[in-house]
Amino acid sequence: MLDFVVVGAQKSGTTWLYEAFDQHPGIFVPPSKELHYLCPSEECRFSTQRLGRKWYIDQFQGAKSNQIKGELTTDYMFYPGTATALSELNTTLKIICCLRDPIERAHSAYWMKKRHNHRLHGFDTEIRTNSRILERGLYYRQLEPFFNVFAGKNILVLVFEEFFINPIRSVQEVFKFLEVDETFTVKNLGGKVGSTKVLPPAIGYFYYKIASPLLNSKRILPLWKRVRQFSVVTNIMSLLLNERDNLDEPRLIDDATRIDLYKYYKEDQEKLFELLGRRIDVWDRG
Repeated sequence: MLDFVVVGAQKSGTTWLYEAFDQHPGIFVPPSKELHYLCPSEECRFSTQRLGRKWYIDQFQGAKSNQIKGELTTDYMFYPGTATALSELNTTLKIICCLRDPIERAHSAYWMKKRHNHRLHGFDTEIRTNSRILERGLYYRQLEPFFNVFAGKNILVLVFEEFFINPIRSVQEVFKFLEVDETFTVKNLGGKVGSTKVLPPAIGYFYYKIASPLLNSKRILPLWKRVRQFSVVTNIMSLLLNERDNLDEPRLIDDATRIDLYKYYKEDQEKLFELLGRRIDVWDRG
């Protein structure tokens, strides 16, 4: 039923990866990026477990006989027990994990929340009152169960920062791992997809509460997915929305906060490097 799953992490380039999969003729992914079927209903407000196994299977009914099937749900890596649940679907399932510098990931996740709530406290305050923002960056703790359940050759770990240094080589690596045509050219390969946007309140309300639900509706989404592959469309939208890049000066992390977060993640990060058998130099601060 299922050939691969991208299990996380949140704010680590998985939307971009979904767009690449959706374009590839040898890969089928459901119209909705994240299905949340294996997320525990008592912990995840997006969980679709209540809809049942038939609903989950039906999400892949559009696949052609020559396509591999997969889905991307960034919460799968975070919730305990998901690795075992996935192995019960397919013991040889291929697992893809997208990781990002945990400090930058936490910062991006904060701004994702703030775009919906302009009255949210500052970053320093929020990370002290919402532990999950930081916990999602404890990658070793989340990935170890997958390495215990699945064969190492069936797990591909991508690094967000490395991915975008050489996107062509990186996407070819993913396609090769999935054993599909790795020479396929992805449109708008260097474009930003799913980046956190900071918009003026009135425009933000219209974009996230009105335009976004409409564009992601069942009838319009297939057409919209084709249109947004062209960079000219995304460039025009950025101008119309007065979008600010997610590295704008107002978003810089305070030096003292960054040091505290480095200490918070250091032990887990060292264990992660040992698990992967390599250091991730773009994260390593000492």
